[in-house]
Amino acid sequence: MVWFLVSLILLGLSACSPKTIDIPGRLFFINNYGICDENPISVFELKTGMKSPEQLWTNLPCNKTGFSSILVSQDNKFALLISDSLPNRLVQLNLSTGETKIILLPDFETPKPIELKGALSPNNRYFVFSEYNPVDFWIKPRVYLIDLALGSNSILFESPCAPYGNLGDKNGTIVCASIGLPQWIDNETIIFSSYSDDLPKTVEWGADIDPNRTFVMDLNGNILQEITPALYIAEIAGPTMLYYEYDKGNEGYKWIETSEVKQGVINPHLLNVNSQFRNNNIGDPGYLEIPNISPDGQFALQRIDGVWHLIGLRDGTDIVTPISREHCGRWSPDQKFIWCGDSGSEIISLESFKSTKLIFPQTFWPFAWLP
Repeated sequence: MVWFLVSLILLGLSACSPKTIDIPGRLFFINNYGICDENPISVFELKTGMKSPEQLWTNLPCNKTGFSSILVSQDNKFALLISDSLPNRLVQLNLSTGETKIILLPDFETPKPIELKGALSPNNRYFVFSEYNPVDFWIKPRVYLIDLALGSNSILFESPCAPYGNLGDKNGTIVCASIGLPQWIDNETIIFSSYSDDLPKTVEWGADIDPNRTFVMDLNGNILQEITPALYIAEIAGPTMLYYEYDKGNEGYKWIETSEVKQGVINPHLLNVNSQFRNNNIGDPGYLEIPNISPDGQFALQRIDGVWHLIGLRDGTDIVTPISREHCGRWSPDQKFIWCGDSGSEIISLESFKSTKLIFPQTFWPFAWLP
């Protein structure tokens, strides 16, 4: 990344008018968010030489409600298309061939909507996830591990539950503690948050019982570390873990060394807090937005006081950029470009700051950026 910073400094970071550049790599889209209707679900690609996305593969498995999220593997070889409803809740897509495989899930399969939140292992062998039922909060949340090669699955962790008489049921209404998003430290180690010790004596109707511990666990469900405080882990990028503490969301996201967490050490590093809160309307307290961390975990791109900064997390460099877009998110695989904006979006070079505008239908969902 030395070349990356040197080139920015030599440019003097002077603003320049946008000019057309080639699209680096290939952008993948899915139409209609995976919702089954009169049109087949297809994957489209956009690359240099194309005016708009062109169909690559078609007739993918789909759902009436569409896909709620799409996970792309770290090596850009596979994608998991995730739905909250039957029949095809989990579809594995080979990003080289277009082949698909429906992954069978554990016996919690019901017609009720269940949110699946998880991550692919770095070697693409496993999918770890927790499930959350937004209607029946008495259903016990669990952490599941699916072996994508063998098709087998196991339960690694079950959240504690307890009856609460103060909620109106004379026998006590069962309420379970929630489970945070599971993530991978490495191919054999998982990290997530949940609850340990006795549950609180009373709860409010409709309120979640938030986690109070962070667990580091192996593939057999053995707890390697049990850490206080409870961390909401948004992302692990390279050696960097992005998180906030459950009871300190006002402090925003921070980052820690993943290798230290595996040893049970929490040594927080601060990120700019003000850049993380977005206001929707006047008087709206806003919401916490995940900072833009580079795929190698070495840089953060944050909009501070209306200006985008490229920040070196470990060397402390802070480079002001001339990027004017309000929203920037997805990084190119080589980290030389950033995708900014939603409608009327564009790709901006992080070396020259020249840009390429993207044209694609509003019903298209960009989900992968391949080399």
